[in-house]
Amino acid sequence: IVQSRPEADALQVAWQFTWWFFMTAATTLLAVLLVSLVQMRRTLGPIVSLHEATRRVAAGELQTRVSIHSHDEFGELGAAFNDMTSQLQENIRRREQTERELVASRDAALAAAHAKAEFVTNVSHEFRTPMTEILGAAEILSQLESGDDATREEFSHIALRGAQRLAKLVDDVLELGANNVWTMGPVDVA
Repeated sequence: IVQSRPEADALQVAWQFTWWFFMTAATTLLAVLLVSLVQMRRTLGPIVSLHEATRRVAAGELQTRVSIHSHDEFGELGAAFNDMTSQLQENIRRREQTERELVASRDAALAAAHAKAEFVTNVSHEFRTPMTEILGAAEILSQLESGDDATREEFSHIALRGAQRLAKLVDDVLELGANNVWTMGPVDVA
């Protein structure tokens, strides 16, 4: 083959093709790299956001929320995370309320037990006084000789008065034990 054109002119087309080919390949590679970086950022952004929010929740910041506004799996995961933290806050609020109620119930039960113990102590003391009168009078009456009617009458009267007082105390305690609903309020003491 005889060529009438210079070799440089003939190879110039090949060099131009090679140059455009490498420029197109480099531009395409750069575009693919940029698109890949953007896609990686879009993919890793929600993951990083969820990781940071999880770390804050683990540290006790239950008001933490994530804002992932996408309609894919990451958006669903972000919504589920936000629901979870809301439920955790609600559960803790309910637990604290229950704890407050339990403490109040415990305090009321302790106060009732203390009041009961104080009541039993007071009632037993009030029962002892007339019982002592009755026992003392009965003991003296049992030791008296038959001729002392005035002393016998005096100690019989003491025993009777003690028994009546004891009977009144028993009636009062039984009335307290009845299932009457008591209302607390001001009372006119006069």
